[in-house]
Amino acid sequence: MVETRQGLIAAVRMRGRAWELDTEIIRYGYDASGRLTEVVNSSGRPLRFDYDAAGRMIRWADRNGT
Repeated sequence: MVETRQGLIAAVRMRGRAWELDTEIIRYGYDASGRLTEVVNSSGRPLRFDYDAAGRMIRWADRNGT
């Protein structure tokens, strides 16, 4: 199941059985301009992105924080 917000993919979930909760596979975060700022997988550790004033990606931090 794909969850969207404001036309952007916010999360992908695997449907559980009737008695189980859905399992989140991956979640995406965006800034006010719609740029991807965070990807969080099922381990819960984020991959983060930063942008300059022109909207260019200038930095990313992996799941180890580097």
